[in-house]
Amino acid sequence: MAEPREDTIDGPLASPGVVGGCCINVEPFERPGHNWGEPVKSVKVADYMSTRLITFNRDDSVVEAMAVLLKKKISGAPVVDEDGKLIGILSEKDLMAVVIQDSYYDEGVGIVADYMRAEVDTVDPDSDIYSLADRFHQEGRRRYPVVKNGRLVGQISRRDVLRAAEEFLMHADGLSARKRRKLLS
Repeated sequence: MAEPREDTIDGPLASPGVVGGCCINVEPFERPGHNWGEPVKSVKVADYMSTRLITFNRDDSVVEAMAVLLKKKISGAPVVDEDGKLIGILSEKDLMAVVIQDSYYDEGVGIVADYMRAEVDTVDPDSDIYSLADRFHQEGRRRYPVVKNGRLVGQISRRDVLRAAEEFLMHADGLSARKRRKLLS
């Protein structure tokens, strides 16, 4: 199996023969560094989302995709086309169908497109973290792909939202920069 590779969103997301996912680094939405001595300036998704993502292409082997998820210890990954547009998501739950099919038919299991979910709930990078926290709470999701103009630009997880809230709450509590660093070390 080919190793996941690192690309930028402007570069090709997969080359012929490269299978098993790729890692994209989305440049337009760099997360600004937060100085603990200053107030949190933004509560936008773009400031807390992950931009280095494992992604798959629709024609990748589903077995190799499963291996990448296991190796990287992640529970799912977006599926993108050649232009970086989000076309689906492949999760551990979706891969249970691969296990079931293999137990019944003992045959080749197919490609990512056969198992991915094409309808994906997404988030805009300009959405605010607090509205997203409510959405996470109501819908029980672990993560959302972040999409701008149809293109995948990142991913935001419940942990990212908690990290944003922690920064805001610690600052609101008046914790000094020294106390914050001590708590976090």
